[in-house]
Amino acid sequence: MCLNMTVIAYGNESRMISQCEHGTIHLIWEISTLRLSEPDFLFFAEFLEQYGTSDESKVQQAWCMLECDPHHNRRLWIGQVGLVLDAVDFIELLALVKEAAAMIQIDFLAPQSLLEYPNLQVNPAALGHN
Repeated sequence: MCLNMTVIAYGNESRMISQCEHGTIHLIWEISTLRLSEPDFLFFAEFLEQYGTSDESKVQQAWCMLECDPHHNRRLWIGQVGLVLDAVDFIELLALVKEAAAMIQIDFLAPQSLLEYPNLQVNPAALGHN
């Protein structure tokens, strides 16, 4: 059970992305909560980055699928979980996912991670961590 959540991207109280103490990413969208491992979330984020602005009627990669109708409404499938989004909501979701993915990637290279990767050479000042 997850007890400590850190919000990493915030739209409003019913649209946000957080990470729990176990490292799981929680994508909260209205009444749905999708839980993904960090690598799976980054895969999902890359899928949206690559295909999110496409007007193709249907694109699929592994367990992610995106369908677009002529009015630019989207059906997004993440495994067996689906979201139906109008164009405005989809743009908001894209922005949240992009922000969260950037935060996760920054945290991966944070100075405290150097204990896990002792041979990695990182200049913390270049990352904005002083």
